[in-house]
Amino acid sequence: GRLSAKAELDSAAKRRDDVALKVAITLAEEVGVSGAAIEAARQSLRRIVAERELDAATASGDEEFLQKALMQAAEVGIDDVIMLDLALDIARTKGLASSVLYLAEAALER
Repeated sequence: GRLSAKAELDSAAKRRDDVALKVAITLAEEVGVSGAAIEAARQSLRRIVAERELDAATASGDEEFLQKALMQAAEVGIDDVIMLDLALDIARTKGLASSVLYLAEAALER
């Protein structure tokens, strides 16, 4: 029912398991969990995906990938400030556009 679907949303978000969270969101929608709980889970999912992308972009060193991942991270407000700070250091070294750096730095200060 709704309670178990809501519990699974919370559990998947805490585990930072994007696949389980996608499944839990679908199930929660099917059983009528409140829109606020589903939206919170979707936001968690966006953050998890953005962190994973930023980690991959940082490891790759690819400028375009890094710029895109930084923009996405800034947009969703990722929780991992250490990862964001590291990505910013690499972006500065690579000379990424100041507008991208500014957005990411603003996200870091939130």
